[in-house]
Amino acid sequence: MPELSCVILGGPNGSGKSSAFGKLKPEGVWINADEIAKTLPESNDGKSKERRASEIALRQIAEMMMGAKGEWCASAAWRRWR
Repeated sequence: MPELSCVILGGPNGSGKSSAFGKLKPEGVWINADEIAKTLPESNDGKSKERRASEIALRQIAEMMMGAKGEWCASAAWRRWR
């Protein structure tokens, strides 16, 4: 059975999480709300793309934790939602 691992790159916006990921290049799944937001269409549900992307990222992280399959890396930036 392969060893499981998780890497979390945390910090405020603009602190270099994505740059660090690019330099470290860990194996596995990269979960990044900013990248998810770029793929989302506009919505009329009152939530910003960033908020919806964060919800998707949190769901993906939970799925990875519950499934405990392979390696993954998450980027975490905490924001105050309006």
